Amino acid sequence: MDKKTVNVEIESKKVPAEALAAARHELGEHNGINMSIEASSTFTFKDSDAMNRAFLGEVGPKTGIYIYSRHLNPTTLNLGRQIAAIEGTETAYCTASVLLQLCNTGGHVVAAKALYGGTHAMLTHFLPQKCNITTTFVDIVDLEEVDNAMIEGKTSVLYFESISNPT
Repeated sequence: MDKKTVNVEIESKKVPAEALAAARHELGEHNGINMSIEASSTFTFKDSDAMNRAFLGEVGPKTGIYIYSRHLNPTTLNLGRQIAAIEGTETAYCTASVLLQLCNTGGHVVAAKALYGGTHAMLTHFLPQKCNITTTFVDIVDLEEVDNAMIEGKTSVLYFESISNPT
């Protein structure tokens, strides 16, 4: 797939409109002046070798290869570029996680042991390393275990999925 892009170095601007005008701009899928909005959550591969290379990290968004929208897709990547341009930074990552709004630095989450893998990774790696937010994993049907995991003044979220993926 031949993508048409306009590459311009991002410069820190005081006026957001100027910063956006100077940012990289992706044209739409059918040459629209605005980038198309990607509605797919999953993406296909030409063959198993291409899929293997994507999962090994040898190819990815920089080469137009995406795996799963919860990780990254063309729309959120483009939004991140636009936000980075406005803020005068190299990059920005867009996520829809409300957990970052509910927890403060040094906060605590109590979560079910059975969770979607990406959520589990966020709770065990990203939040502790980047936000100093810890998580205690519990058997969500054991209410005594849930209660014992709560830390007064620190626990702000009890997180579980009604149907976890995978189960």
